[in-house]
Amino acid sequence: MSRKTLSVAGIGQSESKELALVGEYIKIARKRRGLSLRDFSVRMMVSVPTLISLENGSPSVGIGIFFRALAVLGLEKKIAVILAPENDEAGMGIEIRRVKAIGVRKNSLTETDLDF
Repeated sequence: MSRKTLSVAGIGQSESKELALVGEYIKIARKRRGLSLRDFSVRMMVSVPTLISLENGSPSVGIGIFFRALAVLGLEKKIAVILAPENDEAGMGIEIRRVKAIGVRKNSLTETDLDF
Protein backbone atom coordinates (compact mmCIF):
# COMPACT_ATOMS: atom_id res chain seq x y z
CA MET A 1 0.00 0.00 0.00
CA SER A 2 1.42 3.37 -0.94
CA ARG A 3 2.01 6.21 1.51
CA LYS A 4 -0.77 8.25 -0.10
CA THR A 5 -3.24 5.39 0.24
CA LEU A 6 -2.38 4.97 3.92
CA SER A 7 -2.95 8.62 4.72
CA VAL A 8 -6.29 8.72 2.93
CA ALA A 9 -7.41 5.40 4.43
CA GLY A 10 -6.86 6.78 7.95
CA ILE A 11 -9.47 9.52 7.56
CA GLY A 12 -12.65 8.93 9.52
CA GLN A 13 -16.16 10.10 8.74
CA SER A 14 -15.93 13.06 11.12
CA GLU A 15 -12.64 14.22 9.60
CA SER A 16 -14.05 13.79 6.09
CA LYS A 17 -16.98 16.05 6.94
CA GLU A 18 -14.64 18.70 8.37
CA LEU A 19 -12.40 18.54 5.29
CA ALA A 20 -15.43 18.97 3.03
CA LEU A 21 -16.54 21.96 5.10
CA VAL A 22 -13.07 23.56 4.98
CA GLY A 23 -12.96 22.97 1.22
CA GLU A 24 -16.36 24.61 0.83
CA TYR A 25 -15.21 27.60 2.90
CA ILE A 26 -12.12 28.00 0.70
CA LYS A 27 -14.37 27.92 -2.35
CA ILE A 28 -16.66 30.59 -0.86
CA ALA A 29 -13.66 32.78 0.03
CA ARG A 30 -12.29 32.40 -3.53
CA LYS A 31 -15.63 33.36 -5.07
CA ARG A 32 -16.06 36.34 -2.74
CA ARG A 33 -12.75 37.64 -4.02
CA GLY A 34 -13.93 37.24 -7.61
CA LEU A 35 -11.29 34.63 -8.45
CA SER A 36 -12.01 31.96 -11.04
CA LEU A 37 -10.69 28.44 -10.54
CA ARG A 38 -8.01 29.17 -13.11
CA ASP A 39 -6.94 32.51 -11.60
CA PHE A 40 -6.81 31.09 -8.09
CA SER A 41 -4.90 27.98 -9.17
CA VAL A 42 -2.35 30.14 -11.01
CA ARG A 43 -1.82 32.29 -7.91
CA MET A 44 -1.47 29.13 -5.82
CA MET A 45 0.88 27.58 -8.40
CA VAL A 46 -1.18 24.38 -8.63
CA SER A 47 -3.30 22.77 -11.32
CA VAL A 48 -7.04 23.39 -11.57
CA PRO A 49 -7.75 19.70 -10.75
CA THR A 50 -5.66 20.03 -7.56
CA LEU A 51 -7.63 23.13 -6.56
CA ILE A 52 -10.89 21.32 -7.26
CA SER A 53 -9.70 18.47 -5.03
CA LEU A 54 -8.92 20.98 -2.27
CA GLU A 55 -12.33 22.62 -2.59
CA ASN A 56 -13.98 19.19 -2.54
CA GLY A 57 -12.22 18.36 0.73
CA SER A 58 -10.01 15.60 -0.63
CA PRO A 59 -7.69 14.28 2.12
CA SER A 60 -5.02 13.58 -0.49
CA VAL A 61 -4.29 17.31 -0.96
CA GLY A 62 -1.11 18.27 0.89
CA ILE A 63 -1.02 20.71 3.77
CA GLY A 64 1.39 22.93 1.82
CA ILE A 65 -1.25 23.43 -0.87
CA PHE A 66 -3.82 24.18 1.82
CA PHE A 67 -1.52 26.87 3.27
CA ARG A 68 -0.89 28.32 -0.19
CA ALA A 69 -4.64 28.70 -0.64
CA LEU A 70 -4.89 30.46 2.71
CA ALA A 71 -1.97 32.74 1.83
CA VAL A 72 -3.52 33.75 -1.49
CA LEU A 73 -6.75 34.48 0.39
CA GLY A 74 -4.87 36.42 3.08
CA LEU A 75 -6.01 33.98 5.78
CA GLU A 76 -2.78 32.11 6.58
CA LYS A 77 -2.32 33.73 10.00
CA LYS A 78 -5.71 32.46 11.21
CA ILE A 79 -4.41 28.89 11.58
CA ALA A 80 -1.67 29.91 14.01
CA VAL A 81 -4.29 31.61 16.20
CA ILE A 82 -6.42 28.46 16.25
CA LEU A 83 -3.44 26.25 17.12
CA ALA A 84 -1.82 28.60 19.65
CA PRO A 85 -1.05 26.79 22.93
CA GLU A 86 -3.22 29.20 24.91
CA ASN A 87 -6.24 28.19 22.79
CA ASP A 88 -5.72 24.44 23.30
CA GLU A 89 -8.15 23.91 26.16
CA ALA A 90 -8.15 20.12 25.84
CA GLY A 91 -4.35 19.96 25.86
CA MET A 92 -4.11 22.33 28.82
CA GLY A 93 -6.57 20.18 30.77
CA ILE A 94 -4.50 17.06 30.12
CA GLU A 95 -1.31 18.86 31.10
CA ILE A 96 -2.84 20.23 34.32
CA ARG A 97 -4.07 16.77 35.34
CA ARG A 98 -0.61 15.32 34.63
CA VAL A 99 1.16 18.02 36.66
CA LYS A 100 -1.29 17.60 39.55
CA ALA A 101 -0.72 13.83 39.52
CA ILE A 102 3.06 14.34 39.63
CA GLY A 103 2.64 16.89 42.43
CA VAL A 104 0.55 14.47 44.49
CA ARG A 105 3.19 11.76 44.13
CA LYS A 106 5.98 14.16 45.11
CA ASN A 107 4.04 15.44 48.12
CA SER A 108 3.32 11.90 49.30
CA LEU A 109 7.04 11.11 49.68
CA THR A 110 8.34 10.96 53.24
CA GLU A 111 11.78 11.90 54.55
CA THR A 112 12.59 8.18 54.68
CA ASP A 113 11.82 7.94 50.95
CA LEU A 114 14.28 10.76 50.30
CA ASP A 115 17.07 9.42 52.59
CA PHE A 116 19.79 8.14 50.26
